[in-house]
Amino acid sequence: MQGTITGARIKALMPRDLTSLVSLLCFGLSLILSVFYLFSMYENLYWQVLLAGLVMLVPYLMTRSGYKTSATILLSVIVVVIPFFLSIINKQVALAQSTPISAVNYFDVRLLIICSILVPMTTIPLKKRKYLLAGMMPLFLGMCFYDPLHEYFGVGYYEAGLTSPDYYFTVNLFSFVAWSFLVFAFLFLKFSVERSLDMEKYRRSRLEVYMKDLMELGNSRDMIQGDLSSGYEGIVNKLSQTLKDVNVSVWEFGENFEKKTCKVSSSKRVMYAARQEVYVTNDEKYFADLFDKGIIISNQGSQEKRKSSKSDYLHHDGKSFVDILFFRYGKPGGLLSCELQDSGRYWSAEDSLYIKAAGDLLSLLHANHIQRQRHEELEKRVEQRTAQLRKTNRELQEYAFLNSHILRAPIARVFGMYQVIEAEYAELMKAEILDHFKLSIEELDKITRRIDLEISGLAEQ
Repeated sequence: MQGTITGARIKALMPRDLTSLVSLLCFGLSLILSVFYLFSMYENLYWQVLLAGLVMLVPYLMTRSGYKTSATILLSVIVVVIPFFLSIINKQVALAQSTPISAVNYFDVRLLIICSILVPMTTIPLKKRKYLLAGMMPLFLGMCFYDPLHEYFGVGYYEAGLTSPDYYFTVNLFSFVAWSFLVFAFLFLKFSVERSLDMEKYRRSRLEVYMKDLMELGNSRDMIQGDLSSGYEGIVNKLSQTLKDVNVSVWEFGENFEKKTCKVSSSKRVMYAARQEVYVTNDEKYFADLFDKGIIISNQGSQEKRKSSKSDYLHHDGKSFVDILFFRYGKPGGLLSCELQDSGRYWSAEDSLYIKAAGDLLSLLHANHIQRQRHEELEKRVEQRTAQLRKTNRELQEYAFLNSHILRAPIARVFGMYQVIEAEYAELMKAEILDHFKLSIEELDKITRRIDLEISGLAEQ
């Protein structure tokens, strides 16, 4: 449990963005450099380096407090000011101790300032141009005032005993060229990356909208009940609202696939009017590709396509479109057509997938419609069978009534006659004949009672 709590605390302290990461890295490098100074000839500078490291930690703390932009600008200032501070202090100590200063000491900090352009470029987006310019300004000023500030504090290039005659021109020229190259290179790279991220964000947002639409259409009452007319209208209206400047229509094929008939359309054009028919002979290439591939994604109406060649499909009057088949009884039942009105627009992969899924919903709509028809037919057959059983039951009940009252009456009279004969004329007749007469009456009585019981049982069921 204690280990879990400790791990959670460490995770909470981890950097959350690039500004925090750079701030912690600079703090760590300052600690290492302070230890190095502690055991070197500049041991009196270690506390200054340690203090600089603590200052480097301020942007990290500001970021955790929610001041991300201010922390980034402050970090851009710190990565220039602190190297300046350490460079001047180091050179002052070296001159005070009569230690030779190498020409490299005037290039290392300048190189660090040039590379510091990474801080604002990687942490501030191009959308925040004012903040990006504010983050780059300290770096530019550091380049401009590098030598003047060193000379002001008495540690200039020539004051250190160095004698290169073309120092100012060569160093500043190459420094500004390198700095400018990095700035423009990072701006181009940053523009490309952020543009890709924005495009990816837009595509994700479109996919979320498309998924929401498809979920609503799939769970709609018309879809579940298989209502074709309302289902067609719901899909056409939803797609025309989501896909801007698009004519959406649903067509059904004839029995022999010789034509297609428009059922529902969001367009007011005559060719998309209800019951408008288009025959295969009008555009054989279009119908051949449609039945072969199941989907046609055409950008023939785009400006580039119109300049390069003629339209591929005559049926759509030179406009870009996506047509996709839907199925009925396992065969192509019709198509969903989406036609662009904007000549400068292309169909994206997300648009095509969205329309493809809508076409699948049309197939599902027809499947539900067929299932609904079969269910209704089954209900009719059940009702007919029930009515027939009720009729048979009534007939059985009538026969049971006949058996109980009409058929048993003669048996009862015969049995009564037998009793009279047995009582009055038994002496005149043989006992064998009377016994056979009685047995026959009893068997007939048992048979009628058994029939009555069987019919009564069937009638009750």
